Amino acid sequence: MRKKKERRKDEEKIYEHLSDFGTAFCLVYGLIVAIAGSGGTKFFIVWIGIAVILFVLAGLLHMGMWDRIPQIVRWIFGILCGVFFPVVSCD
Repeated sequence: MRKKKERRKDEEKIYEHLSDFGTAFCLVYGLIVAIAGSGGTKFFIVWIGIAVILFVLAGLLHMGMWDRIPQIVRWIFGILCGVFFPVVSCD
């Protein structure tokens, strides 16, 4: 039983670090595109928005509040992220 809890903590740490990395990447990329002047479009705002969403997710994971959110809400969030992020990154 103890090993299962330790493995879960390790998985949570991996997710925390991935969301931290994703936040930093999206924010830096959005700012680089904004500074470079992306041809008149404002699409860089989408990348900054993704960074904000990942920042909130990282905060929920770091504070341990992610486990308190109902499973169906977590599933919906995961599905939306799984569909939204690849579509946005292909543009």
